[in-house]
Amino acid sequence: MTSGPKLWSCQTQTEFTGLRSEIGCWRHERLQAERVLAGWLPQALRVSWVDLCNRNETVTVGSTPDARVCEWENSSYLTVCRVFPHVGGRLLAHCTREFQFTLEDYTVTAPVRYRLSVIIPFSGHGRVRQLQTVLASLRAQDMQDFEILIPADREDVDRLEGSVSANVRFVPSENLNAAYCKSRHMNKAVEAARASNVLLHDADILVPASYVRRVTEVLENGWDAVHPVRLLFYLGEADTERLLVTQGQVAATRFSEVRQNFAGGSVALTREAFARVGGMNEDFVGWGLQDVEFLQRVSTTRMFRGRFVPAIHLWHAAHRDLANNPNSKRLEDLQETPVQERIRMLHRTRESA
Repeated sequence: MTSGPKLWSCQTQTEFTGLRSEIGCWRHERLQAERVLAGWLPQALRVSWVDLCNRNETVTVGSTPDARVCEWENSSYLTVCRVFPHVGGRLLAHCTREFQFTLEDYTVTAPVRYRLSVIIPFSGHGRVRQLQTVLASLRAQDMQDFEILIPADREDVDRLEGSVSANVRFVPSENLNAAYCKSRHMNKAVEAARASNVLLHDADILVPASYVRRVTEVLENGWDAVHPVRLLFYLGEADTERLLVTQGQVAATRFSEVRQNFAGGSVALTREAFARVGGMNEDFVGWGLQDVEFLQRVSTTRMFRGRFVPAIHLWHAAHRDLANNPNSKRLEDLQETPVQERIRMLHRTRESA
């Protein structure tokens, strides 16, 4: 007799909580999003998509008028998209009117001079199609004076050589540990790079056609480093499969996960700056958090302030559990040491090796 009222009470409480969340989001985040998305608003009332953030978060103008600095430490997800996922779909559609996402199948002719070396680390069996799609987005770039390097364990290289386009250069390594070491692969690939600037880019992040040109121009204008992606849209499994099958048609109309201020993913810097901060720390074994620690050291350079482009994250099966990842404790311990001392420690390790 008591189960009925309890069930009714739980449903009512859930509905009330959801309604309260929606009302709060309208007050704090949804109105701001509508000022971005509503094309009928007068120009004076509109704001740019780069200005979106959550309540209690602040963005400021970066090194250029179109860049925004997230003035908080950790990454976060846009609340308006979590509460109203269809707003996330509208937001991506709005961004793609300014930034074209295109895929190409042709082989790029090698340039006379490389202005950038794009380094995409790879490991595992389950993400080859995602890698192929990311490579296709790079072939569609509006600047082609760059090379692509894929550092990987030798067994992964053997499997990939017949699966990806010919205009990539593999940097194979023998697997010295039981676990994958992304940092070691990155360090080796930067040494092999033929350009003075490098882009360290994940194999599951799709970028717009102007991406390579814009990050290269930032570095060629005298900056040591740049972390360009302002918003990262996470595709779900079904929508990622649809994009892979249709060769780049983003059909998703709902995005509940739109991430901002995240570490890693895609960072460009000069090779000189990479060496100056000590490269990537090879004490991080396996996946996760090496990018966070690396970015803390890169931030000591003359780093371009702010982020200014959208990107799309392709779904894949999870390959790490950060809650039980030993790299979490490793990062926590390292952060007790000042950043400049960490850089000196890495230089001493390189010299002794």
